[in-house]
Amino acid sequence: MYYAILGLTDDDRVTDLLVLQEKLRSRYQQDKFAPNLIDFFSEKQLIVKWSDFQFTIYKNTESYVLKESQDIAINFSQYPKIAKCARRLEVSSDKDRQMEYFNDYIFIQETIKHLGRVFLYEPQTLQLYRS
Repeated sequence: MYYAILGLTDDDRVTDLLVLQEKLRSRYQQDKFAPNLIDFFSEKQLIVKWSDFQFTIYKNTESYVLKESQDIAINFSQYPKIAKCARRLEVSSDKDRQMEYFNDYIFIQETIKHLGRVFLYEPQTLQLYRS
């Protein structure tokens, strides 16, 4: 299984990768199964890595993000603010054959939700979660 979720937002705090990095490091601090690395691959890309698995968190502020948010909003008319989300965090992962990192996937989602106003959208399941 591959994990993928979009954190749609109009809130700059949600897409601040330095803050996200700090929050993830803090939340994993006491965890004996903590990742080996939570660091930047590029200015817009944060990596959460174990020896055999990796999550990538990409900050996307390209112009097409707003149009895609508007397309997603069509299916969630009860949340009109989705259509105004011009930035997002894109979380993706390696293949997790045994679902060993599912809890970490949820952990990353929860951390993103605590950063500010965000709609978490899973393209694979078409499910939406809001903070």
